Amino acid sequence: MLEYESLSQLIRRRRSVRVYNPNQHISWDDLIRILEAAIWAPTASNQQELRFMIITDRQAINKMLSVKPLKNATAMILIFYDTTLQYYRDYKKSKVKHPLPYLDAGACSMNMLLAAESLGIHACWLNVVPSLKRPRDKRSSKLIVRIIHTLLEKLNHFFNLGYFTYGDLIYRKWLIPRKYQILTAIAFGYGKFIPDITKALHYGNPIMRKSVEEHIIKIYEM
Repeated sequence: MLEYESLSQLIRRRRSVRVYNPNQHISWDDLIRILEAAIWAPTASNQQELRFMIITDRQAINKMLSVKPLKNATAMILIFYDTTLQYYRDYKKSKVKHPLPYLDAGACSMNMLLAAESLGIHACWLNVVPSLKRPRDKRSSKLIVRIIHTLLEKLNHFFNLGYFTYGDLIYRKWLIPRKYQILTAIAFGYGKFIPDITKALHYGNPIMRKSVEEHIIKIYEM
């Protein structure tokens, strides 16, 4: 019972923190502890396909977070999966396998968030996938969107406008092999402003949770 109470308190205490103290840095040992929690998360068919990139360079972190409402994170961990594993080689053709790495990344991310919280480190889970590819990709059906982003890319080449996607950074600048597909990322730091659960709203919704009963849609009993 004591273990449940401790875990419950840890879960309830965790917050998505978006403003950090720039002068407090996370130790390498603590980052490894967070990754230790990550690799023990369950994975589909025990594939253990997730891989990680640790970023502590402040300039690189700021570049990654330039399109996110976060300030002064001192570390980031990017989560990938290895597409060359036999189980995932046909994942694009399989409706069953295609979402599995994202589910695994979700379980992994929760382990990391709770591990960080237990160490007194704050974090924010990030969605990076929509910004991975430029809209000029074939999947974009709007010609005008492709034209605009092609022009921006050309202007950026000549005038260094700072136009980029996460794919540019990850695969072109940092030279991560393409066999590793990005899934998500987490920013870490020591929070400067911690949301007040009794007052805070996000996207117009209270952070405070309702009762468990209000989340149950049906109870099926014998």
